[in-house]
Parts: sequence; structure tokens; C-alpha cells
Amino acid sequence: MTARETRTAIVNGLIAKRAEIAGVIADLQKKIEEHQNDLTHLDHALRLFDPTISAWRDQEWVTSAEIADRAMKDKGLSDKRIRAMFIATFLVRLGQMQRGGRLEKARDGRGPTMHWKLADA
Repeated sequence: MTARETRTAIVNGLIAKRAEIAGVIADLQKKIEEHQNDLTHLDHALRLFDPTISAWRDQEWVTSAEIADRAMKDKGLSDKRIRAMFIATFLVRLGQMQRGGRLEKARDGRGPTMHWKLADA
């Protein structure tokens, strides 16, 4: 096998592996979206039975991305292109709420993976 044929085989193998991983990521993103929809439906069902329930309060920690995703769903938005803008907006607001003593921020994570919870009353 020539050097050129070897390079072609390697490149073809890498392209195939990349396509495989991209497919796995797409499948996982679809599953995440389905689970987020399930959570939204459960939250709405909980509020039907007890409007005072805050599902967020019952959950210890949530990420900035989860908060932005819930807000987008509540507003009927699904455009993934504006998701980053929502996350950035929420990061600013969450930081303000933390400084005001209403939220606690975990030491792990950055940006969309930063974890938050309501401060103890």
C-alpha cells in the first residue's frame, strides 16, 4: 500500500468515526429533548394539583442551561440558535440573584453547566 493510499484509508476511517459519533450525539440530544418535554408535562401536572408547588425548589441543583431551556419552553420557543443567548441572559440574572442572596451557586461547572439552587429561606 502506498503512502497516499494509507492516508486515504486513514482519512476515510476518521470520517466514518466522526459520522458515527455525530449520530450518537444527535440521538442523545433527541432523548434529552424528550426527557425535558416529559419534565415540563410533569411540572404542569403538578401545578394542576397544587399550584403552590415549585418543582425547581424540590430539585436540589439545576444548571443554567436547564433554567434557560425551561424558560424557552414556557415561552414556546424552540430555536436552538437563540438558546445560547437565553443562557447568557440567565447567567447574568442568576448572578444578580446570587448576589442578592436568593440563589446558591455550586463551585463546579461554568456557563451552561453551572449549577444553582434556591437559597435556604
